Amino acid sequence: ASSIYGSDALSGAINIITRSGGDSFSGTVDAEAGGGDYARGGLRLGGPVGASSRFNVGVGVIEDGSSNSDDQFDGHSFTSKFDLLQDGPTTISLYARHSSTDSSGFPDSSGGPELAVIREKLRRSSDDTSASLAVTSELSPRTALHFAATYFDHGEQVDSPGVAPGLGGGVPANRSDSEFSRSSFNLFAESELTARLNAAAGIGYQKEHGESVSEIDFAPGFTVPTRYDRSRDVLSAYAELGYETSNGLGILAAVRTDDLETAGRQSTGKIALDYGVADHRVNVRLAWANAFKLPSLFALADPLVGNPNLRPETAESWEAGLDLRPLNGSLLLQFTAFRQRFEDLIDFDFDSFSTVNRSQVETDGVEFGVRYEASERLSLSAHLTYTDIDVLDSDADLRQRPDLRGGLALQWWLSDEFSAHIGWQYIGERFDEAIPTGQQTLSSYSRLDIALAWTAANTIRLNFAVDNVSDADYEEAIGFPATGRRARFSIQKSFGAE
Repeated sequence: ASSIYGSDALSGAINIITRSGGDSFSGTVDAEAGGGDYARGGLRLGGPVGASSRFNVGVGVIEDGSSNSDDQFDGHSFTSKFDLLQDGPTTISLYARHSSTDSSGFPDSSGGPELAVIREKLRRSSDDTSASLAVTSELSPRTALHFAATYFDHGEQVDSPGVAPGLGGGVPANRSDSEFSRSSFNLFAESELTARLNAAAGIGYQKEHGESVSEIDFAPGFTVPTRYDRSRDVLSAYAELGYETSNGLGILAAVRTDDLETAGRQSTGKIALDYGVADHRVNVRLAWANAFKLPSLFALADPLVGNPNLRPETAESWEAGLDLRPLNGSLLLQFTAFRQRFEDLIDFDFDSFSTVNRSQVETDGVEFGVRYEASERLSLSAHLTYTDIDVLDSDADLRQRPDLRGGLALQWWLSDEFSAHIGWQYIGERFDEAIPTGQQTLSSYSRLDIALAWTAANTIRLNFAVDNVSDADYEEAIGFPATGRRARFSIQKSFGAE
C-alpha cells in the first residue's frame, strides 16, 4: 500500500477506527483479573455536546507480572475523541491519546530466563503522545476535500545490564534516553466522477526527528557517552483511480512519488483487478504493486546496532486469488498465491551485530481460508499459510518466520445472552539466534484458547477465558518460554443508551 500510504506501508496498512460518542450519554466500566498477577481496568464515557457534536473519552490500566516474574509490564492510557459539526457539510474530528508504560525483562537475544548468564533485568519506561485533526468538507454531492494533521511523540528510557558473551559476542551494559517525533500533513480530494469511475489525489508532508543520549560500559570504570540527533523530511504526491465495468470487472490503479531528503526520489505504484460473476459468488483477484521502506532513525544511528549506510528497502509483489461463496453465500472459500521480491531488505546480522541490507530476498507462498456460517448462531473458520523465503546473496536465514502457520476458530451463540469462542493455532518451525546458543531451530507448537461470555440484564457482561488450555510448552524466542495455562475473568457494566 505504499502508493497511498508511503514508506510505512511496505506490507500493507492497518486501519484502526477510534470509537465516537453517540446521540445520547453512555459509558462502560470494566475490570479483569487473571493468573500470573494479571489485572486490567477501564472506563469509557461518550455522548453529545450541543446539537451537532459528540465526544468519547476513556482511561485504561493494565498490569501483567510482578517483581518476582521473569517479565513485568505496567501500562496506563488516556484517549479522547471529539467529533464536531456532524450535521453540516464540514465535519471536524479531534483525537488525542497519551500512554505510559514500565516494563522489565531479560534483554533480546540474551537467552531469556532459561539461558541468560546475567540475571539482572533490562528496565524500560516509555511515554507516547499522539494527536490528530481531521477535516472533511463536502464540496458537492460527489466531491469531498479532506485535510489531516497528525503528531506523534515517543520518549523512552532504557537501562540494560547487557548480555554475557556466548557463542556470539556479548553486549555491554548500556543506558539510553531517547525521543522520536513525527509530524505529518495530508490534503486530498476524492470524487465520484461518474457512476462507475472514482478518483482521489493528494499531497503530503512528513517530518521525523530522533535524538538519543546514552552511555555504554565497555569495561569496569570505562564508560563511553554517545549521542545522535537526526531529522528527515518527505514531500509526497499521490493519486488513485477506480473503475467498475458493467460486467463485474473492477480496476484500481494508484501512483505515488516521494521526494526524500536523505534518499532521493522514490516512485511506487499499484494496479489491482477484481472480477466477480454470479452476484459476486465467484471472484477472481489479481494485483501487482511495488513499495519501499525507509530505515528507521534508530537503525541508522543507534551506537550499538545502527548502520548509517543503510539503504531504503524496496519490494515488488504479485498476488492472485480466488473467492468462492457456494451454499447461498453461507460458505466462503479463499485461495491466494503471492510472490514478493525484496531488495536491500533491512535485517539484523549477528555476525557484525548491526543492522544490514540483504541484497535480495524472495518470498513465495499460498494462503487458504474458509468460513462457514452454519446457522445464525454458529460459525466456523480456518486459515493456513505456507511461505518459502530465500535470502539470495548469503546463507543467512531470516529470524522468526515459520514456513507454515494456521488456525481454526469456532464461534457459537448458544442464546442471545451466552456465547462461546474456541480458537486453535499452529506455528511451524522457525529459525532463531541468541548470543548464548548461536543459531537454532525452534520447534513447532500449537495452542488452544477458549472464551465464554454471558450478558446479564442487558447491562452486565461477564467473560471467562482460558489461554493455552493444554498448557503447551514452547518458546517464541530462544530461552523465552511462553506463558502457560492462564485463566482470566472480567466483568463489564454499561450504562446510558448505546
